[in-house]
Amino acid sequence: MLLSTSSRLNSTIFSRVILAVLLISALTTGCASFGTRGEIPFGTWSGEGVVVSERWKQDDDDSESESISRRYPTTLTIQPIVLEGHDVIEMEIHSYHSDMPSTDDVHIKAALVKAKRVSDSTVLYRLVDLKFNPTPENELDFKEDGPPYAASCTSNDGTTVFQIVYRKDFVDAFRFRGRRLEKMGAYFDPKEHLVHWYEDLIKQD
Repeated sequence: MLLSTSSRLNSTIFSRVILAVLLISALTTGCASFGTRGEIPFGTWSGEGVVVSERWKQDDDDSESESISRRYPTTLTIQPIVLEGHDVIEMEIHSYHSDMPSTDDVHIKAALVKAKRVSDSTVLYRLVDLKFNPTPENELDFKEDGPPYAASCTSNDGTTVFQIVYRKDFVDAFRFRGRRLEKMGAYFDPKEHLVHWYEDLIKQD
């Protein structure tokens, strides 16, 4: 009788300890995920892209039509830096196209700051500077002017999607899941040019 009662008591205590541990673990995980959901991941990724470029002839000039579809190597680095005393996120993209007709390598540097958390899974960002094919002397600047929001980042079910509007005719989207990154975007000039790209990259660090 006493052994049976003691056994039941020990079993009850053990069950309560297990429940407490699980509850603490869930709360801790929940707090950690709240702090990172909707935030741009850091790291370096490399891989391959596919680009489709269509340039059409204008009636009032001597330009030629051009159609290109090909693969190219590409890299992306996202890291926190201090820019003119401000904590920012630096994004650097290299895409190598120089062996394509009428096309140069693409080098983009951008600086963003977290502007607003709109939910536990989504953060809006402000683009404080953008350099397209910068020279070594042409460093990023911290600019106070410009739109309050130019990018968003949303996390859901293990996937983080970051979208940025560099300019009204130039956009990029990034889909992070595990070590894999899918990147896609478009440039559009309604008068003469349409470019679409898709890239598949793997995290290197």
